[in-house]
Amino acid sequence: MKIKTFFMAASCAFSLLAMIGCSGGSTSPSSTNTPSGPAPTYELWKGSIACTYYSLNIYGDRAVQVTGKPWMVIKRDPITLLVQDCEFGFSEVTQAQIPNADNFAGTPEPTLAATSIDYCTQLQLDTTKPATLCVGWGSKPTLANGVQTFTFHVGSSPGGVGYNESWNFSLLSSTLWGDVTNIDKTYYLGIDSNSKAFSLIKL
Repeated sequence: MKIKTFFMAASCAFSLLAMIGCSGGSTSPSSTNTPSGPAPTYELWKGSIACTYYSLNIYGDRAVQVTGKPWMVIKRDPITLLVQDCEFGFSEVTQAQIPNADNFAGTPEPTLAATSIDYCTQLQLDTTKPATLCVGWGSKPTLANGVQTFTFHVGSSPGGVGYNESWNFSLLSSTLWGDVTNIDKTYYLGIDSNSKAFSLIKL
């Protein structure tokens, strides 16, 4: 029993010395916990009039017309003001099949309750009607920033085709314009819109 007690005490002492050694003793707790910088800022944008984009069928035709009021939340670096991320979608959504060259129906866009959208209350979204979430947080592996523009690709197609959609946005003072282009020319899983189809103002 004495031998067992001795080895237990020796083991505890060794562990304590190891922890002290790993800490290095060269930095204080205050220096290891210093903030990395100011927190990002968030901007709320919303369209007051209905805008339209299209869901494509397997032939690449515009087959479903999706209409709603666009909204966006932009995350910025507070120092450089560069856009770091964003969330974008439409509220008060309606959808309709439209005639197309190949007479082939498209797949309606998935919708969700507006109450499940981040910042739903601050954006004053109509919670009695469905919404779409076109671009989610963290879905943009690359995001190119310009002076007053930002662009990115999202989505993924089977067979290594690549991304589905190319999004482009431009800002001027308190106005934001945007559009989306399908870039999947094999499976046509992306969506499409006219140039500068989405118009929003800063709240």
